[in-house]
Amino acid sequence: MFIPLNRMNMKLISFLLSGLFFFSISFSQKTTVENQKSNRIEKVFNSQWTFNYFSAAGENKGYESPGFDDSRWVAISIPHTWSTYETTGELHPFIRNASENDNPYWWTGWGWYRKHFSVKKEYSDKKIFIEFEGVQKYCKVWINGKYLGDHKGGYGSFDFDISQFVRLGEDNVIAVAVNNRQKDDFGGIPPVSATNFDVYGGIYRDVVLVLKDRLFIPMQGSVSHEGGTFITTPLVSLKEGIVRVQTWVKNDNPQKKTCTLLTSISDGSEKIVQELKTETAIDPGQLYKFDQTFKPIKKPHLWSGDDPYLYKVISQVMDGKTLTDVLSSPLGFRWFSWNNKENCLYVNGKKMLIHGGNRHQDFPWLGDAIPKWLTLMDLKDISENLKYNFIQTGNYPNDKYVYNLTDKLGIVVQEEYPGIDDKEFSASILEQQMREMVRRDRNHPSIMLWNTGNEPKRSTSSKFLMNEDSTRILMTPVLNSPDENLYADHGADIEFLNSPLLHVDPNGYEDPYRIPKTTKTVKAIKTEFLTIEQPSKITLAASNNRIPADRSSLVLVKADIVDNKGNHVSGVDNTIKWTLTGPATLVGPAVYESDKNKRHEMEGIWYLNMPVSNIIRSTGKPGKIHLTVSASGLTSGSLDITAEDVLTDNSVISEPLLRDEGRIPVTRILLTTIDWSRSGKMNKIAKVEKDIWHG
Repeated sequence: MFIPLNRMNMKLISFLLSGLFFFSISFSQKTTVENQKSNRIEKVFNSQWTFNYFSAAGENKGYESPGFDDSRWVAISIPHTWSTYETTGELHPFIRNASENDNPYWWTGWGWYRKHFSVKKEYSDKKIFIEFEGVQKYCKVWINGKYLGDHKGGYGSFDFDISQFVRLGEDNVIAVAVNNRQKDDFGGIPPVSATNFDVYGGIYRDVVLVLKDRLFIPMQGSVSHEGGTFITTPLVSLKEGIVRVQTWVKNDNPQKKTCTLLTSISDGSEKIVQELKTETAIDPGQLYKFDQTFKPIKKPHLWSGDDPYLYKVISQVMDGKTLTDVLSSPLGFRWFSWNNKENCLYVNGKKMLIHGGNRHQDFPWLGDAIPKWLTLMDLKDISENLKYNFIQTGNYPNDKYVYNLTDKLGIVVQEEYPGIDDKEFSASILEQQMREMVRRDRNHPSIMLWNTGNEPKRSTSSKFLMNEDSTRILMTPVLNSPDENLYADHGADIEFLNSPLLHVDPNGYEDPYRIPKTTKTVKAIKTEFLTIEQPSKITLAASNNRIPADRSSLVLVKADIVDNKGNHVSGVDNTIKWTLTGPATLVGPAVYESDKNKRHEMEGIWYLNMPVSNIIRSTGKPGKIHLTVSASGLTSGSLDITAEDVLTDNSVISEPLLRDEGRIPVTRILLTTIDWSRSGKMNKIAKVEKDIWHG
């Protein structure tokens, strides 16, 4: 037998992730301080939210009111979804009832989110925005009871200007009502029916609060307004490269402003290669587009899959001598084309042998509400272990962090806007989603293809793509690698033949827990033949042994069964029990029973063979977390994790700490009513679905 790759990979991943949690927190604090110098202050707004779900008529109940008492609502952190086992209690690694036709309960209701915060009084001269990177699938947003607007679609970014509604120095409340109905009442939001992937309701990507000067660069990626930059390279060769940068600046001062835009290009070592300065007068309320073209850059370092070299474009907005805003954007020099005769992609004049597949963003027990470190783990696995040089990011735009990684890892991307099959979706909403996708991701050098899909109605949207970005290849059919199709098994609103569980696509080269199914997925590993003895004990490997004490902090734990020499034993499927103590909860179930003999079952774990994984979530309190995994006849495995206090920067934006005491988890209760006859015998038993909500 071969030593499995994943045993060694977990050590690498553990090392990689050991500093990632704390790096991300320290980086966030550092970014806030640096941005204060340029008059922009950003704070990730993911912690200290409350949540409740209402199965019906939950839209207009006064939950948006700042005076509403949400002290009994469960406290959560973003990313969050209510569609998975952690909330529903329905035993399935993804979504048990993957469509409204299976059971509409968790589809047709409303998920409500509320968050309290305050902003210091001395920032009264700032513009204040709240930015959402992904809310599935339809939402309405309020601030202090004032309705801001809605958003249709779960994959695009959007923002609201809340400047006039925020009470400085006082408590403020953001309220978000979310509906995830497939057959929605809001115009037909794609995907109406996903079929080959799951759609998870909730605020499942980052929320950011941003304070800006009144002369600023608007958020990039909105369909309601332009913003950020659009960087193109009209000419690229081995000898030289020309860069064009379009930058949008808004003046929300009451008077005209003379604005200077200083745009610089720096190389991979942060050395400035070239700068351009443009000055113009911008009227009050005007959104102005700067259009700058640089002189040719000699012998640019080209971006490719083998050498993903990145430059950086820094945009600095000046009001006189005052720096009011700064934005950093990626730049890669490359040229590419599609050869129709050969049916292949050429990059920098060289034919690219595509080796890759389709990556969906969900993970067992978490759905689409995955942390960034797990995304990094996936992309590292795709790049370094599977040696993929190409991916299609699902049938929808992934988190923007994915494209930051593909830029750095040298993975060519085909990005597709959402929707599947020839469904009755809204053409205008589809256009909105397409524009959001292109505007957000148009600067990434790794994205070379926009995919319009092969559905008849969607192919007509090519003109909208061309209007937004004419620099990339438009693919009507799905472009896949000739030898690969799917990165890993994932949830799906479709039934697969011979699948142990309904609504799981089993065609990946790795199982849902990212364990290779065969040795063909194992790359560059020494082969050793081992003599395997009888199962002896359970071993555990964790993605991290130290985490911040925040409800968004997760630990991925892999359990394996080995012999007395520590070698993996194939084919074992003992029932295993996960026992947890300390300030944490299990995201998945506490008992894993084998699904090996199941066919087309609605419920299960997707536990076919060891190893298998579960996930631990911090409760937000510091302390020691102890996990034991046991099985009859085997020596148990155990490990400790330390949840450490988080130092939150409340110097400008304050968020009250939420306690769990007195809060009641969202639950669906089935009550049984019994009708007794006069004889005292039970005459009829009927299950009655009863909604129990605490508000």
